[in-house]
Amino acid sequence: LVVMIYTLKPMVGELLPAIVVYATVISLMLLTAINRFSVAQKQSAQFVFWGALLFVLSDTLLAINKFHTPFNGAGVAVMATYGAAQYLLVRGFNKIVPKN
Repeated sequence: LVVMIYTLKPMVGELLPAIVVYATVISLMLLTAINRFSVAQKQSAQFVFWGALLFVLSDTLLAINKFHTPFNGAGVAVMATYGAAQYLLVRGFNKIVPKN
């Protein structure tokens, strides 16, 4: 989060506060997914963790392409990681079973 904000800061202008808030929220989502390992069934926690990680990666690729360095295949990379993230999140939440 800190590295990403630091890297993008010179290029985002007045969008910086919104980007900081959004990046903080998705970082907290990832931390929450990590915390699920202590309270959820292992397979559910794994799906949700990988989904959250891919979601963060998708948004990171999007931000790099939009604000830092546009790159070939960005659209495919963003949508592939986003689609996989959504699939894994839904799959993980479908397997919610409290840990005994």
